[in-house]
Amino acid sequence: SQQAGPAGAAAIFATLRLSAIRQLPWYAGGNYQGKDMAHMQEVVARRVALASKTAEDGMARQFYRAALATLPRGGGNGDDIRLGILQLMRENGIKEGHRPGIEDPFIAQWHQKLHSNTTVDDIYICEAYLHFLHTGNWDDFWTHLYDNHGLTREDLASMKAGWRTEGILGPGNHLPQLINPMKHFYWILRITHGGGNMDSAMDFARGNMPEDVQYEIEDMLANRDEPWVPNKIVELRERLSGTWRYGDDCNRDVVLLDIAMEKFFRNKIEGLSVAGMTPDERLGQLEYTIRNVMVGQDFDRMGAAFEFFRKANGDCGLQRWGPEWSKVMDAALEGISLAMEYHMDQMCELSQYPADVIGLQAECDEQYILNFGEEVVRGHSMFAVSKMLGETRPTVRQAAGRSPWDIAAAGKPEISLHAGKITVVSLEDIQGMDYSADPIVVLSARLGGLEDIPPGVTAVLTASPVDLLSHIAIRARQTGVLLAAMPDPGGWADLMTKSGEGVKIDVVGEELVVSASELGVAAAASVAGPPTGQYIEGLTLTPKADCAEWVVGPEKYAEGIVGGKSQSLSALGFSTTLSTFGLMSETMKVGELKVPSSSALPFNSFERALLADEPTLEKVALPPAAVSA
Repeated sequence: SQQAGPAGAAAIFATLRLSAIRQLPWYAGGNYQGKDMAHMQEVVARRVALASKTAEDGMARQFYRAALATLPRGGGNGDDIRLGILQLMRENGIKEGHRPGIEDPFIAQWHQKLHSNTTVDDIYICEAYLHFLHTGNWDDFWTHLYDNHGLTREDLASMKAGWRTEGILGPGNHLPQLINPMKHFYWILRITHGGGNMDSAMDFARGNMPEDVQYEIEDMLANRDEPWVPNKIVELRERLSGTWRYGDDCNRDVVLLDIAMEKFFRNKIEGLSVAGMTPDERLGQLEYTIRNVMVGQDFDRMGAAFEFFRKANGDCGLQRWGPEWSKVMDAALEGISLAMEYHMDQMCELSQYPADVIGLQAECDEQYILNFGEEVVRGHSMFAVSKMLGETRPTVRQAAGRSPWDIAAAGKPEISLHAGKITVVSLEDIQGMDYSADPIVVLSARLGGLEDIPPGVTAVLTASPVDLLSHIAIRARQTGVLLAAMPDPGGWADLMTKSGEGVKIDVVGEELVVSASELGVAAAASVAGPPTGQYIEGLTLTPKADCAEWVVGPEKYAEGIVGGKSQSLSALGFSTTLSTFGLMSETMKVGELKVPSSSALPFNSFERALLADEPTLEKVALPPAAVSA
């Protein structure tokens, strides 16, 4: 398997992950003794743990590490909160996103919070929901929350996450069949947020590490709710790596303990409130968050970007928060952002392919396969890096005097000619639509992050921040759709005035230039492509027009005389896209930059040339004559 590199590791991971969520029932129709299965689990776990240390490629080591988290060992089988709620909904027919099922507003709202920022409050919410399932009175949910944990309706309404912006309001439907599944999910919540999985892992790993590290881990476990614990976990993981990553032996229990500590750190960061933190404290927390994903040194590009960031965040000789330092820090954060996108997009692609193949052959439920790669990314600790990056970067960009535009996905080059008609609409409200026949640029004030991008949408512009590892950001990069945020109120108001206009969009440095498109509807098909799963219907061909000239210039580029590309040249004129090339040449910076001169051969030129040369015409006519004979 290691000889297959990251792709082979991804296939092993996908197999074990699908097995862990009960999509591959290996035991069906078979018979085995429990001791045999226990032995096999131990052998597989040891081999996967060893591969997480010895695989040459860093991404392969990450997949083996993720695979190990799905295997049984003492304190659980690695199912986390995010997979737990998805499985509960799917197995009980609860509507999930746009998939059909039982409507339940509460579960839909809570599900989005669990995906984005699960906290210890989710234990209390689950307790109250179980109480409601037993009584059947929704008011009992709120009463239990307040009487036992002091949480009010307003508190839950402020828990805004996912594409629903109203928070958790309910109501819940009385579904008593969920009592037992929800009890199991309650157990998962208690283990995760209470750190029970760390306790179990520590029980097995005790005695297999240096005594000083073991003592400090036990102290951390005893004080796990203290504010200093998250960053202490990172320091302990770095010291523990000397045992499992760089030591002579690779003890699987130590690796499992490290995985448990990494997950606990992520949960703490997801629930962290940065409202009272200074910009410097946020940068410091970002540094620890990156260190958390770099313990195994598995991400080469992130490693290089992190070194630059640490130098900028340290004593680099520039006045902190001055213009020059802010520009250097902004460049460092851009490097972190690009490295994170590269590694996570690679992880998404590598894991999605084997899931598609396995899912097809094993006839798995499609809802477990469709976004498999994206769910892997969202479950990775790099997601915490994305959160802290989003919390730190706006302040740095403002201090550096940078553009307010934040581009998450660059889009296709065709939109610099024609992007479509600007349409002001919530992206959530157009799920399932198809705009392939008439492309649009969506102006959506808010994004939840879980929306799909309908066919024919060439760009999505929003006033809200964009999480670089959200579903919509990953999908935009995969499909070539421009995704960018304009948080400045003035800039957003200017975009709103263009509603209904056909526009082109140029990416000029860090700016987006949205301007009127001269090409209009004629460019729609080439920008958007055919509707999904359909051919272009009603296609008509324009007859060739007679032209006496052998060569024509732009002034005579017309339909029926030359092709569409030549026609477009006559309409381009000055282009802000072309102006960016002027930055590469001093001579091009002088004066107005125009489209280069051109000429074209009219249609029928080839036929006219043949007719004008009788010997050639005779040779061309020989093959058809031979066939006729």
